Amino acid sequence: MDLSSVDHLPVFENWLSLVQVNGDHYAGFPTASCSVDGHQVAGLFRGFVNRNAVGMVLDVGCGPQPVPVYATEINDDGRLLGLDPIDAQHPFAFRQGIAEKIPWPDAMFDTVIIATSLDHFVDPVKALKEVQRVLVPGGTLLVWVGLIDDSAEYDPMKPTDPVDEFHLFHHSRQQFEQLFEETGFGCMESIDQGESAFYKFRVAEVNIQDPAPPDGPKPRLVVGVPWDSPMIWADTFASIADLEHPEGYDVRFVMGRGWCPARRHEDLCERAVLLGADLILILGADQIYERDLLVRLIGRWEDGHEIVCALVPTRGYVANQAMRPFQPVAWRFKSQNGTADIKHFHSLLENPDMIEVIDRDGGEMQRINFIGSGVLMFQMDHLLALERPWFKETIKPKDYTRIANMDCTFVWRLQTEAFADVWCDTTIMVKHIHPMQIDDTYQHRFKDFSEKGVCGDKNLVPQPIEEYQPLET
Repeated sequence: MDLSSVDHLPVFENWLSLVQVNGDHYAGFPTASCSVDGHQVAGLFRGFVNRNAVGMVLDVGCGPQPVPVYATEINDDGRLLGLDPIDAQHPFAFRQGIAEKIPWPDAMFDTVIIATSLDHFVDPVKALKEVQRVLVPGGTLLVWVGLIDDSAEYDPMKPTDPVDEFHLFHHSRQQFEQLFEETGFGCMESIDQGESAFYKFRVAEVNIQDPAPPDGPKPRLVVGVPWDSPMIWADTFASIADLEHPEGYDVRFVMGRGWCPARRHEDLCERAVLLGADLILILGADQIYERDLLVRLIGRWEDGHEIVCALVPTRGYVANQAMRPFQPVAWRFKSQNGTADIKHFHSLLENPDMIEVIDRDGGEMQRINFIGSGVLMFQMDHLLALERPWFKETIKPKDYTRIANMDCTFVWRLQTEAFADVWCDTTIMVKHIHPMQIDDTYQHRFKDFSEKGVCGDKNLVPQPIEEYQPLET
């Protein structure tokens, strides 16, 4: 175990003796660990971890238990690695070591966990800088910490006696939060658990900012793609990489990660918050964009349209809607002034008679009520006006299938909770990969279409382009 980063500190000898004490205690009383099954708070932290941990995960201070109970699912997925000064046998990749010198390369982990181990570090500031080093840009740090009011300030550069049998120091809530703020972590969520708390932190995507121009900082547009696969459509990536940046705007790009669409969208927005975005643009990871997309969207926003989106050709067909297969769709209430009727609206599936699909011929900018998140730009203050979570999955209780409405629900909440108007720029053309590029012509290329299908129906086969003739309406 490499202790060279801390063996010169005045507190080192006391810390080293506590490591031995803790190791002996766990060996004699294994159930005393906070990471064992049956520990009430550990069970709660397990849910917190499962909801927030993405990608490869490092548990700093994983302890001597074979698998910490809060990391059971992550270990089962093969995504867990561990580090601890107490040597032990684990079914996951483990190294004996300390947080102040993490033996892994830069940007290796998407998530780091520190569970009741922060007050066992020698130098918390140095340890958190190491955590930043091994996290990917925008990575997640999940912390379970015990908090004790009136705790004395701890300085590893000053001789310090242990505060109790097992700890060199404790943190008060104020000391703890100040420590993370000063080391460059942004707090995204905290949950009080009485004498302890759970925290979710993020590392800034970019640690060094360009100096602001003399007339003030540029508005920041964060463009995000909700996608967690190691593979992405090459044409989509090339399309996004080639986007023209609007003059006078600081444009940043992020990926939203997570186990489901709602979580990926939530993660994307969390990263945008940490980057200090003024505007957030969500783009689908399976679409092709025109090069001037950003410039046109910003132009519409500068003209006074609060939320701007664009039509994206649908995959297949949406049941119970008056639409053609592959038609680009957005919906609005049939009566924009029908407030009394809107109160009785439940969903697109339950109340299809209350809404209508817009048509490009209806105007370049059309106010709408429902659309997906294929191209969706909104202001940061709109997002922060909503209660968390911003995106929610809907699951049918009878068969546990997912209803694909989390983005349309988000758009509706922007109107009802943030009181913003949503506008669709019908002049913007987007192609959907399926795996062919779906454009506006597909909605007309089904002369013999008569049966209502579902999204992805393999029976929907378009005519060859040379035989294409638009349907008469």
